[in-house]
Amino acid sequence: MIRTAGSWLPAPLSTRLARLWLAALVVVRALRGVVVPRYRAMTLAAAVCVWLLIVLGGIVRVTGSGTGCGRSWPVCNGRWLPALEYHALIEWNHRLVGFLVGWLMLVTVLSTILFFRRPRRLLYAALLAGVTYVGQALLGAITVWLELDHKWVAAHMGNSMLLLAAIILLAVFARLAPAQTAQPVAQGSSRLWWLAVGTVGWTYLAMFTGSAVIGYEAELACPTWPHCSPQTWFPQTWQQFVSFGHRIAVGFSDVLMLALGVTIWRTRRHDQRLLRATHLLGTLYVSQVFLGAFTIWWERRHFSVARTSRSPR
Repeated sequence: MIRTAGSWLPAPLSTRLARLWLAALVVVRALRGVVVPRYRAMTLAAAVCVWLLIVLGGIVRVTGSGTGCGRSWPVCNGRWLPALEYHALIEWNHRLVGFLVGWLMLVTVLSTILFFRRPRRLLYAALLAGVTYVGQALLGAITVWLELDHKWVAAHMGNSMLLLAAIILLAVFARLAPAQTAQPVAQGSSRLWWLAVGTVGWTYLAMFTGSAVIGYEAELACPTWPHCSPQTWFPQTWQQFVSFGHRIAVGFSDVLMLALGVTIWRTRRHDQRLLRATHLLGTLYVSQVFLGAFTIWWERRHFSVARTSRSPR
């Protein structure tokens, strides 16, 4: 018996613990030599892979493959390999990619905790990304196990947007040198900061309402624009309220983004990096609006064609 860390432990156990600790130090040292030179590339790869995983999740939804593996998770219909069936293959491949991205996320978050705790924004972004990724996996598993309805799509999508935002911020922060992260405070910076935070928060809410539209299957509840239907300007049913509420949220987000862009142009136009980010934001947002409008037009067109084909001649 020997005394270690203030308590008596058997000699074989203390020897094993010492060996494990030494092995952990060797692994961490070797990992540092591999990870540190490649940290920026790793965070970028994690951001791209998370985005692709979310796209695959969208494919699962639009193809109706969410229950392709039944109530089994992480296996597919009780098997590790799926049957050669359309929906099962789509859902299983989504899970497989999620598993592989999970390992990349684990390495990225652990590398940040071990080697990149300064500046603190790196650590906070990595921890948020790790927590939201685990939450995403748990939400998916709970939805499968309990056979929850599509209203859980809103929670799942909302969490995925937090995950994507966190991992993108981590990739961006990893590319900013410490000297670049501390910009001098200019006149009006406080107002610009709060306007940016408000725009981000409200835009996230607008995306969350878009997930609610999908969850309540209200995509075509308001088939006309800007009014809700040919008969009335305002919504009448619950699905119409969900769809029309999403339009109002997006409209207010438009106003906030326009105000943010104008404020940046007036007060920080000398910051070329911020100006390029503003241009990218505007391009992506306009693309999102047009994609949403095109989706509604496409679904209306197919709905009208299907109804016409079913009508008696």
